[in-house]
Amino acid sequence: MQENKVLPGLENLIMVTPELKSFKSKVGGLGDVAEELSKALADLGIKVTIVSILYKKGRKEVEENGKIVIKTFDLDYSDLPIEDTGKEVEVEVAGEKIVAKIKKSKIGNADIIFLENGKYGELVYGGDLLRQAIFIGRGTLEALKIMGIKPTIIHMHDGLTGLVTFLRTDEKYSKDPFLNKAKLVFTVHNAGYAYQQIFDSNRFDELGIDRIHWDGIVWDGKINLTYTALFHSQKCNTVSRDYANALRSDGEGLGPMFRKKDIIGIVNGIDLEYWKLKRDKREAKLDLIKTMKKYGANLNPNKFTIVVPRRISYQKGWNVVLKILREIVRERNEGGLGAQFILLGRAHESDPLGQEWVREFKRLTKELKNKFVFINTFDQSLAKLMYEGGDLLLYPSLPDKEPCGTGYMIAMVNMTPTVGTDTGGLAEIIEEFDPETLKGNGFKVPKKEYSPEAFYAKISKAMEIFLFYPQKWKKLMENCLNTDVGMEKVAKEYVYRIYKPVVETEI
Repeated sequence: MQENKVLPGLENLIMVTPELKSFKSKVGGLGDVAEELSKALADLGIKVTIVSILYKKGRKEVEENGKIVIKTFDLDYSDLPIEDTGKEVEVEVAGEKIVAKIKKSKIGNADIIFLENGKYGELVYGGDLLRQAIFIGRGTLEALKIMGIKPTIIHMHDGLTGLVTFLRTDEKYSKDPFLNKAKLVFTVHNAGYAYQQIFDSNRFDELGIDRIHWDGIVWDGKINLTYTALFHSQKCNTVSRDYANALRSDGEGLGPMFRKKDIIGIVNGIDLEYWKLKRDKREAKLDLIKTMKKYGANLNPNKFTIVVPRRISYQKGWNVVLKILREIVRERNEGGLGAQFILLGRAHESDPLGQEWVREFKRLTKELKNKFVFINTFDQSLAKLMYEGGDLLLYPSLPDKEPCGTGYMIAMVNMTPTVGTDTGGLAEIIEEFDPETLKGNGFKVPKKEYSPEAFYAKISKAMEIFLFYPQKWKKLMENCLNTDVGMEKVAKEYVYRIYKPVVETEI
């Protein structure tokens, strides 16, 4: 690794995340971003150590009696370079002494420390999440000490890691010379109420801290770990300028804190080496069409193919899709657009609206046979194939509810343009394509025009270029490919907009 010349004073950057893409704990975009950002920062010459949990079990969704249920299975890490350090830490969780083994690995130039415990490290976002958060919080600080890694900055990702920020300032650790100089940074990847890690305040004593700290833990009568992280961090950010503006305005109930902390936005990036198309676009499309036969769909390789690999939830805008889907796939000689549509996604088992949409998409798969196919799961390799082989990505996120999104970035480096809402990171990355000047890399629906009709018009515009102006479409694909969405640029923004100001601030 090159010498750290990027930021003097940043000897040890610690990344704390509950998810990691390459270590079988990815649930959402956080699993990609935390890992890929860490790799990019390490490539700049910064000493980066990721702290996460080595989970015992994974999860998969299966259909039973018409309902999707979650099944767990034992994870096998024999294919990954994970080493046992022979060290352990003991932490207190709700009055119980918990022992965690310390294991280690690497991803690129970044080191990884794993906490392994069968009770609170059994399943990502599984079991008692307050106690899992306590385990992560105390376990992170104790693991750093036993491994001899003196942190300069501890960077937490999302609410489940929020207690690290408080515990570092608590009496036990604030007087510890090994930890008391560490600065605290917190990134909000999704501030939705369901993601804030909120618990009844009558569980406060389980934290094992004095009630004098109540005001730094409890928000609006509830333990709120996102609030806790905001309260105790020196610097806070989220994953796009647009979402930062939305949080300062509304903030999903935490608006006053987001304004007080002056939260800033740094748009995400992606690992180009991992995601970028490495074969012919036509070959990828044929492979995608062939793969759909496994799901009972005989699609046409010559038809315009719209793809959407996304979670089935309210903020993703599925009401828009449902209102225009039939018109999108209706043949052109019958007044439709004549496209075909592939949807890959799942709804959370406790999301009734999402589950309702799942049932409707299943019904439409039968009604619109060989024109629309819905695959009710999430498979990263299949999602990657959709990004590679699709002609257009649809991204109808609700205005001000999309933190960043990276799907459209992945699509772009696979020469797949996007039709999406002018919100989140998409507002910064995508420029409307002009068929006359040949500038731009996609298609956007302005927030004020958000409607099924507006999306239908944009899809129609894209299809017209695809069908009748192939050279212009080729230029659009080239523009997508040449857009800088790499993580190196993002890493430098974190260095100079987040870490540098924090390092230069006295605690």
